Amino acid sequence: MGTAASIQSTTWFDRLPTEIIFTIFDYLSKKDIIYTFLFFSQRLNNLLLRNQHYINHLQLPTKNFDTWKNILSVIGPRIESLDITSIDLSIPLEYFLNLKSIIISTPYGLPNDQMKLIFESKSFTQLHSFKVKENLIYPTQSFLSRSINQDNVLRKVFNNKSVLQKFYYPRFIKYAKNNLTSYEINLNLHSLKLILNEFRDIFSLILYTPNLEYLNITTELSGTFIKPIEKSNINLKQFYLTLKRSLYRNNLNELINGIKYFSPSLTCLSLNLIDCTDIRENEIPFNSVKLQQLLESMIELKQFHLYATLNVYDSSRNILSQFQDRYWFDHKWTFGTHGTYFYTLPFHFEYLHNFCGFDNIKSSNSEVLLTNPQIWYTVKYIDLYYRSTYDINFLKELKMEMPKLIFIKHRSFYKKNKDEKETEDLYVDENEEVKNHITLYNMTTIQFDHGSIENRKKWLINALPNLNHLILSTIDLPSPDSQSADLLNKRIRRLDINTTNSSLKQLTEISYVYFSNVEHTYFELFYDPQRRSQWYTDIVKKILKNFKSLERLIIRSFPENGNISNAMTRDLTNILECYDMIEIKKNFQMKQFGEWILFSKNGWDNSKVQSGTLSSILRKFKFFKLRKS
Repeated sequence: MGTAASIQSTTWFDRLPTEIIFTIFDYLSKKDIIYTFLFFSQRLNNLLLRNQHYINHLQLPTKNFDTWKNILSVIGPRIESLDITSIDLSIPLEYFLNLKSIIISTPYGLPNDQMKLIFESKSFTQLHSFKVKENLIYPTQSFLSRSINQDNVLRKVFNNKSVLQKFYYPRFIKYAKNNLTSYEINLNLHSLKLILNEFRDIFSLILYTPNLEYLNITTELSGTFIKPIEKSNINLKQFYLTLKRSLYRNNLNELINGIKYFSPSLTCLSLNLIDCTDIRENEIPFNSVKLQQLLESMIELKQFHLYATLNVYDSSRNILSQFQDRYWFDHKWTFGTHGTYFYTLPFHFEYLHNFCGFDNIKSSNSEVLLTNPQIWYTVKYIDLYYRSTYDINFLKELKMEMPKLIFIKHRSFYKKNKDEKETEDLYVDENEEVKNHITLYNMTTIQFDHGSIENRKKWLINALPNLNHLILSTIDLPSPDSQSADLLNKRIRRLDINTTNSSLKQLTEISYVYFSNVEHTYFELFYDPQRRSQWYTDIVKKILKNFKSLERLIIRSFPENGNISNAMTRDLTNILECYDMIEIKKNFQMKQFGEWILFSKNGWDNSKVQSGTLSSILRKFKFFKLRKS
């Protein structure tokens, strides 16, 4: 990597017309563009600095930090938006003097001490937007962190000097009512997303957000009845509510009163109640009369989204029949069911649970299923039952109905008896497959809850050409000489292991056979005080040695009682200091963040990285031929 003082030379690449250079840039991430071409030549340097949109947003680098610090010393003040995808903030936020937005999109959350660095930085006080994206595969851990003073964070958000307009923090906040006097009104805040201890807490917090228009909370309802809440001057437009606890009769009154608090100004109401499994059929949302009365109180309401779980004793057909009168048809609100799930159609949520095929969907207006092409447009994640029919017609429907689908979880399958064998779950006649060639190009991630990968090889090989991320909940790997084993070696770049310690040890014993191209690995250790650090060290050593292409390994430990004990912390530290890991330390840097350990491959030679990156880019464009003048 060059510097600003060594970019006077001219290369053949500099002779490309500007429009072709911009076309090449369209195929690259902004991080690759900056890393490869800034300081490459004077012309490219000027080109990037003149076109601010290439450098105003940056994904925080995860390697080659010395080179990046050199780059950021020049362009850091120009970066306004930062996307954090790693659990390690190795580049200080002080490089970004004019930061306006931070997005934390690491798949597994962010360690508390790293989150604390953000909250305590000067950059946080000047942000217009702060978002922690909630990953639906690994939901953000909703525990109360002792290392982060949540009340101090809220005081920075609810502050009359704050410029924050959006604050999305889906981590558990135990609201401190006694410190209300230290909060101030934030006139700028218009979008808020939180996980709260109790539903009622939000009605105290929003007193400090008079211009709030979007509210998204995940919470639990209290076990006692609360009186109707007095009206306020807040004109909330969109209210998204996810409840994480079973409901009781008094709770329903709290829910209804809470929604009515915002009802005069609401244009959109979304209720995710799938974790509330004991709502009776004569209560909201399954009682059409009561639900209609609630919705009629919202005179501005345009959108209503619902996702709920039926009691196993309820009849979905009887419930759907309640929603077939004039009111529901006039408002174009249609309802559907499959299994024990009840929801509005078109389906608004990203995760579709326990899906067992399109033929099993029932609706209060069957015509909508046939005529509306947007019914399942928002779905990105589904649970797919093993016994579902995965034939060519099912693939066609899946591709057409769910174009955004990126993740499928194969649900558990249990044999009826020890002699029963699993059968291939994707039947595709070879001639028909050649003729139709139905593939799901957006699908990148598969999770196996139980069952054999080998018995799904046609599904993996034929239908999912871009599969690169595998999540294993149980270890049932194919034989080393099978097609599926070849698939694992060639395609899988990211491997997440969510299983028991014994299964994890089993995987490490055979890992030299599989996953030769895996670059990123994440697994969870459920801490057992009966085992000592050498047991954990053996697992780590085998993964680091046998996964030849590995660049990053993340380990997260979960103690049984939910508290991180001194013994567990000591054992994690011993993994880093164990004498027989000296060889591994030559290739990997090791860091610990509380219950997290990060192993990252030592930085490459920067000149080779740039040369390799540029060569790779030019190979992609070998078909380009410059026009003759």
